[in-house]
Amino acid sequence: MPLYLKNGNFDKCEIGISAHKDAEMYIDGLNVTNARRAIVLRDEPGLFQKLGLPDDTPPQYLIAALKILEAGSALPDEAPIEQLEGSDLFQWLREVNADVIGIGKALISEHVKGLVASAFEHLIR
Repeated sequence: MPLYLKNGNFDKCEIGISAHKDAEMYIDGLNVTNARRAIVLRDEPGLFQKLGLPDDTPPQYLIAALKILEAGSALPDEAPIEQLEGSDLFQWLREVNADVIGIGKALISEHVKGLVASAFEHLIR
């Protein structure tokens, strides 16, 4: 759906307009003042961002952690976190002072939703 803005005023804001990079926008008479950025065109967040992982996470560590989750999918809810504790991913995350437990919970949560399973298939091709 196109975005139509006519005679818009944005003042004292961080970002005037934030839209997906492929958004169809029609702008007429836009006035942005005292803003850090007038218009931000953004990409959808990548897998690492969705999972809360640092951008420089070694992909092979994520793949290994996903294999652990796939292998333990029939385990009780607490077991996957315990299995991930010794993974290269968790060891690396501790070294870079990342939120290991939060990321572990996100991995398990996303795994349940199917995102990680589809990403896993994409990453190992």
